[in-house]
Amino acid sequence: MGQEPVFRVRYWGVTGSYTNPLRPEQLTRRMAAALLHLQNSGSLTEIAASSRSETELAALLAERLPTHLLGGYGRHTTCLEIATPEQVFLIDAGSGICDWQPSAEGATHASRTHHLCFTHGHLDHLAGIPFFAGFFDPRNHFTIWARQPVLDALDLLFKTSSVLGETLIPTTYQHLAGIKEKRAIEAGAAWSCGDTQIETLLLHHPAKSLAYRFTRGGRRVVVATDHEITALPDLKLQEFIRDADLLYTDAQYLQSEYEGRVGVGDDPPMSRRGWGHSTVEAMIATAYAAGVRRLHLGHHEPRRSDRDLAELLRYAAEYGEQWRREQGRPSAPCELALAREGALIEI
Repeated sequence: MGQEPVFRVRYWGVTGSYTNPLRPEQLTRRMAAALLHLQNSGSLTEIAASSRSETELAALLAERLPTHLLGGYGRHTTCLEIATPEQVFLIDAGSGICDWQPSAEGATHASRTHHLCFTHGHLDHLAGIPFFAGFFDPRNHFTIWARQPVLDALDLLFKTSSVLGETLIPTTYQHLAGIKEKRAIEAGAAWSCGDTQIETLLLHHPAKSLAYRFTRGGRRVVVATDHEITALPDLKLQEFIRDADLLYTDAQYLQSEYEGRVGVGDDPPMSRRGWGHSTVEAMIATAYAAGVRRLHLGHHEPRRSDRDLAELLRYAAEYGEQWRREQGRPSAPCELALAREGALIEI
């Protein structure tokens, strides 16, 4: 019998910059592509001939359709949940937080005490705050952990006494009664919540983003998003993520897009140097060199379709194998995947 998981990680929002909803015509084309896929695989006749409930049919489609033709990889901006038997940590409050609800597993379901750790204060990482029902419930106890400039920015938005209070949106801290504490932390800070050790690292981003490392029971989860690798090897990040059981990271661009040799989607080519985001290639090289066991690429470029993301994953896997061969490294076990909204990972 295997060990009980120490961490349960769920992705509530994994898209970068802004939300990426499907337009009606895109949904129609996806339905058509899914039907063609089922027809070509010989599954359509079987499905049509069977009498199934909606739940059974949904489960069957989940087995027969690839991710890019099913639900896709996600539409919301950044919000991750890292749950232990005693604690819930949310990373960022992008639009994905609006769908968050306590896990049904373990003590976390009954608890109303939660922690919200901000990587930085850009809008795509805090846009869900005034719309998240959990913050309006005074029975909840949310503690916000962030660098002081992020807390100052939140005060500017949500304090009634500020020049922006009730201007950009009517919600204020008076309404957000579930937010009970705000804790300022410095880059490099480390502290404990119960049996979980949390450590931080300053990343290279215009807003000075923080990476978070959670360690408990000999297992380790790292979130390092909104980081621009400007030179390899990235020794500080490599050491911070070393031997992580799971690394969720920003890999918004390909190297060719980052350098401005090709565009993203229908956009013309332009350099993305200095924007604060890493490339797929740089992050794979850094994670593999650090011995990361699971690498999940996130903060997806919203201009990419789900089909584009599926192709990006294929390229990433090929690049990873090429990197190993060139470095003379064995095929060490590292699960490479794209972060997918709704996915649950047990560590």
